[in-house]
Amino acid sequence: MNGGTLLAGNSFVFSAASVTTINTGGTLYLGGFAQTINTVNLNGGTLTNGSLTSAGGITSAGGIVNNIGGSTSLSVNGATTFLAGTNTYTGATQYRRRRPCVRRQRQMRTVRTQSRRSVAAFISAASGLPRPSTPST
Repeated sequence: MNGGTLLAGNSFVFSAASVTTINTGGTLYLGGFAQTINTVNLNGGTLTNGSLTSAGGITSAGGIVNNIGGSTSLSVNGATTFLAGTNTYTGATQYRRRRPCVRRQRQMRTVRTQSRRSVAAFISAASGLPRPSTPST
């Protein structure tokens, strides 16, 4: 997707074997329905409102993940990824950040997600933040 909004009008309307890329300006609106998509690549766009089953998970190079549940994971590889709304997906949340060193190796960190709690936070692979923050309720 390069722009606009793609709205799911029913459950399981996307190909379960597909790789879906959401670029800047694009929104994949799951419409509150359950969907199975093999891999979702987030490149500045928005993935919102639904349950996602994804063997390959969500790989983000920046964008917004909003109100996503289901059995998927999130791997942030660059730029800033915002987690908004109530994200209850059950997989891991990982991010890479660059450490200042001679060889500029990347370090992978795993962050625990808090299921069934509201998360309005961001993960920034470039900023060196240790983990996303969770707002107090």
